[in-house]
This record gives sequence, C-alpha cells and structure tokens, in this order.
Amino acid sequence: MAYEIYSRDVIRVSTPVITLSKRGRIVFNVAATKVLHEAGIEHVFLMWDKATHKFAVRATNKKDTRAFTLRYSSGNKWAAISAKGFLSHIGHDIDKTAPCRATWDKEQQMFEATTDEPQQESHETMIKLSQKPAVVPLAQRRATGNGHMTRREEIVSFLREKGSATKGEIVTGLHIPTGTVAFVLNQRETFVNREGRWHLVA
Repeated sequence: MAYEIYSRDVIRVSTPVITLSKRGRIVFNVAATKVLHEAGIEHVFLMWDKATHKFAVRATNKKDTRAFTLRYSSGNKWAAISAKGFLSHIGHDIDKTAPCRATWDKEQQMFEATTDEPQQESHETMIKLSQKPAVVPLAQRRATGNGHMTRREEIVSFLREKGSATKGEIVTGLHIPTGTVAFVLNQRETFVNREGRWHLVA
C-alpha cells in the first residue's frame, strides 16, 4: 500500500485574516489586530470593488460620517467592526461566517481581501470570532498599562507627562516604530508641531 499523509490547510497565527462573521461584524484575527494596533488605527473606511469581489479596510484620521470605529478586545487579541450594512451591500450572507486571508499595504495603511477565496479556520477559532469583543473603557486601559492602550493614547499620555517632545524622543521613550509615530502625529486635531517639538492641541 502507498499511503500519503494528508496535509491540512491551516492558517498560521502569523497570517492576517479578516472574518466576515455572523451578526454583521468584520473581525480581525491576532495577526491582523497586531498590525492595526501597532499602527494606532482607531477609525477606518470600508471599501468594495464589485468587479473583483475585493474589499479593503483603510485607516483614516478624518472626521467623516463614512468612517467606522474599530473596537479592540481586552488584551488586543482581536478587533472588530460593526458593519451589517456594508456586509449586506457586498452580498455577504450574515447567517454565515467567512474568514478571508488579508494583505497589508503599509504605504496605504490598508488591508485588502477577497470574498472569492474564503479560508478555513478551526471550529474553536470560529467560536471565538462569533463572540462579541469586550470593549475596555479608556480609563481602564490607561490604568492597566500600555498593553491596553492604542498608539495614539500612548503618545497622548507621554506628551502629557513630558509637556512636549521631538518625534525621536517619542520613538525612544515609547519604543514605537518611527513610521507609526509619524502616522499618529498626523492627527492634527490632537497634535501640533511647534519649532520641531510636538505638543497636544489645547
């Protein structure tokens, strides 16, 4: 007999996956959440390409009625967006759960995925994804340390303590990548640069 060992199609934890879940939510796995959290992303645009059946989740700092709020679970194990209208718009059956492998575009600060090639995840993972993320209040996140704070909140807290700082001082003090710091500081409604030093907008 010539037996062959069956290789399962397993999605590794390091692979970003976006799941179109039941109850009209878009859920990000550990790897995707890590990318979003480190980039300090709190609000996003949801975009759809009907011709290619691709959708995208792009970061935005603008106050726009089209933007969706990204909710992080306790410990940032995963994140989710309530988007029943969007899922209906792209033709997703909200009674089903469809995980999709996602690709991160760092320059555009955007995840892209296609609904034509849903991935398979374990039953245990699907149960976790179907649960509602626990939203940690801002005061509690600050009280429990940086592990539960967004990048924006970390920088805000840092500047409140220091008064002002250069971008280099923020990078060194918080151990955050330069690109992430630059992206967060671009939120002009919160941060302002005066003679090379960053301050909080009064």
